[in-house]
Amino acid sequence: MSTENYRVKIGVTSKGGVCCECRESFFGKVLGYGSLAVVGVYGLKKLIDVGAKKIDRWLNGNGKDTKGTSIEANKQNSPQATIEVKEEALTDFSKPITEGKQVEFLFDKSIPKNGITLLAAAKGVGKSGVCMQIAQNLARIGKYPLFNADEVKETVTVVYADYELKEEQIKTRYPSLQNNNYFRWSNIRNTKSAHLLSSLRKTLNNIPTTSALVVIDNLSKIDGLGNADKAKQFYEELEVIRDEYSSKGVSVAFILVAHLEREKNIYKEITPCDLTGAASIYYYADAVLAIGTAREEGTIYLKELEIRDRAKEENVYVFKRNISDWLHYEFVGMTTEREALPVKSGDKNAIQVLNEEVEIEDEIIKQARNLSDKDVESIKDGLPAECFYDNMSEDKKEEALNILRKLAEVADSARHTHRIFLLKYGLYTSRPTVTRIWNEVKSR
Repeated sequence: MSTENYRVKIGVTSKGGVCCECRESFFGKVLGYGSLAVVGVYGLKKLIDVGAKKIDRWLNGNGKDTKGTSIEANKQNSPQATIEVKEEALTDFSKPITEGKQVEFLFDKSIPKNGITLLAAAKGVGKSGVCMQIAQNLARIGKYPLFNADEVKETVTVVYADYELKEEQIKTRYPSLQNNNYFRWSNIRNTKSAHLLSSLRKTLNNIPTTSALVVIDNLSKIDGLGNADKAKQFYEELEVIRDEYSSKGVSVAFILVAHLEREKNIYKEITPCDLTGAASIYYYADAVLAIGTAREEGTIYLKELEIRDRAKEENVYVFKRNISDWLHYEFVGMTTEREALPVKSGDKNAIQVLNEEVEIEDEIIKQARNLSDKDVESIKDGLPAECFYDNMSEDKKEEALNILRKLAEVADSARHTHRIFLLKYGLYTSRPTVTRIWNEVKSR
């Protein structure tokens, strides 16, 4: 440090000591020696502290370093350690199952009250029309029930989040919806899920009934739901809303409208592999329904893919479209899906029954014989990732293997088994896997 009146130099010697040189000023000398004194006192204090710790370790730890012990002690005393060692209450498995409250359905045991239902169909088949008909009947404003009017036990407030139709279209198709307090409809253009959820909460806070049905038409318009993690997160957020209002005495059911990839495969049975977009919601929903094009012109059928609260119906519900007043569907009856499917002859890529008097396995075998390897590859390329054996979860793989074992009993070669597996069930796996199953079955 240098000024006009004095100059002080403080340095460190090669052996670690401190030296101070002051010249030309009394004040400079005072500053220099004062700094040296402060450094000396600090160093002496550190030396005493180190010596005290050495003596303590020698007296209490037999001369061993207790650094590790001190760290461990600090860990034990930290808040985090307290959380980690806290014992959780054990689950009680000793309680017997008691008779609980039966699951309620909004109608016909297809849409659970206070549940989440996934309704899927291909574009233009009629999923929005079916949803609107359900909504109108639950809100007590529909002239035509989907099933039986007596099955609607209470008036339900419907909140319809529509990403498809405009207000003018709704007024034209469904004039009875206007000025009804039990039907809340809005055309949504914001594709963010957060916007939708906030809007739903605001509406549900002011409904005139203790039951509500929320229809979201459709999931493909909401950003990010094609991602499995985002779809699961969205489903969990709906569960939070459902539980939140259930605690307030308001039951909230959801119908989530989704797409099916069916344009080229309307002749085969609907499977979960046909789902697109937010397909992963299938594994969480309380009920999964699908709508397909039926055989007769102007008819559709409703299939139950999954109903978690009861045994699913193996047959399908058939409805006929009627536009005499406003667009609605009239219940025709029930039949097998095979009998409901359209028939188109001459297309060997179509998965169908070409001759209704022949068993399905025999007919599919005939089609399998006619398929070339190029045809197989073409069908395989059109399948979603979920339909490939290698991409399935372990439990789904076991289901697929059981199907393969049954097919191996009726097919006359591993090659035909491979083709039937792809044609009838819309599932694909490698030839070696099929050959292994074939040999296993035939060696019995």
